[in-house]
Amino acid sequence: MKNQLTIILLAGILGLFLPAKASVLTGPITNNMTGHWYYLLSPTNWSAAEAQAVSLGGHLATVNDAAENAWIFSTFSNFGGQPRTLWIGLNDSSQEGLWIWNDDDASAYRNWAPGEPNSGGGFYPDEDQTMMRSSTFAYPGMWNDAPGDQHSAAVVEAGPPQQPASVVLAGPITNQANGHVYYLLSPTNWQAAENIGMSLGGHLATVNDAVENAWIFSTFSNFGGQPRTLWIGLNDSAQEGSWVWNDGAASAYRNWAPGEPNSGGGFYPDEDQTLIRSSASAHPGMWNDAPGDQHSAAVVEVGLPQVIKSEIKVSVVDLCWQSATNGLYQVQYRTNMNASQWFDIGGILQGTGLQMCVPVDMPAGQAGKFFRVLGF
Repeated sequence: MKNQLTIILLAGILGLFLPAKASVLTGPITNNMTGHWYYLLSPTNWSAAEAQAVSLGGHLATVNDAAENAWIFSTFSNFGGQPRTLWIGLNDSSQEGLWIWNDDDASAYRNWAPGEPNSGGGFYPDEDQTMMRSSTFAYPGMWNDAPGDQHSAAVVEAGPPQQPASVVLAGPITNQANGHVYYLLSPTNWQAAENIGMSLGGHLATVNDAVENAWIFSTFSNFGGQPRTLWIGLNDSAQEGSWVWNDGAASAYRNWAPGEPNSGGGFYPDEDQTLIRSSASAHPGMWNDAPGDQHSAAVVEVGLPQVIKSEIKVSVVDLCWQSATNGLYQVQYRTNMNASQWFDIGGILQGTGLQMCVPVDMPAGQAGKFFRVLGF
């Protein structure tokens, strides 16, 4: 019994000295100014926060300028409605007065509050670490040195992250109701999914009515027997509360789940993108707003090829049209309006956003031709 009690007491004493591992309160969140990912950790001591940061692929944040400082403060200092002091990566642990960043960055930016750093000011043995003051302090958002065993929330910076790879899991699949083709992408962030959608000749899906929503959900949400949330193209990135489709469509159809969109509901700084809930969620097939750096499967929609209005500027023979920057075009001809087959002239052309012209050789005496330009 004595030995057992001794073990329990020793374990309790050791626990006093073991660093408390922080939990991730939010993140990763992308700062568009730096392209880096940031996380907010629950309160712990400075060393434990840095160890957790390294496990997340980064370090406690390096602050390079006033804009980054303001972004960190506005994003994390009142997360969840609770004022928080924030550990960052600046310290003079190795040599008193020589302040360096944990990631060895050479940033000389400092934002000390008046009278700081004061190395304890005679009240603490030493203060070798840096925290950003909360909104309840004098000089909120400015810095002071603090003892590293003090508990505070912490900001982790990691990056720049690699662009998440995404592959086409299914498609092209034609929706017979509108004739458009659709692809399912493996999980990635919203912007990466949209970039891949454009490379396929389309955009993240625009949902025009309940029938199309049901078709997308039934076709893709359980592909491969796995419940999947699905990015679609609706977003309010440009203006909060003004929801628009990536392809510029005017569709007013919405299928928000109860309580959505809620722009983070106080738990995330912002939610500007839209996903369809999976069959494993409450209200499956309905929508909620979500942070765009979250990973989800995605549905890409590619519309029907359009016959582009064209003109012959000279009799022999410049075929011209107004192109879009991301458009792909194929010039074709046939010699008889009653013929069903069209023939390609050259290869597929990349749009420039300007008027494009293709010269066509029309020797004297040759049969007339009818031309068209297909846009993809």
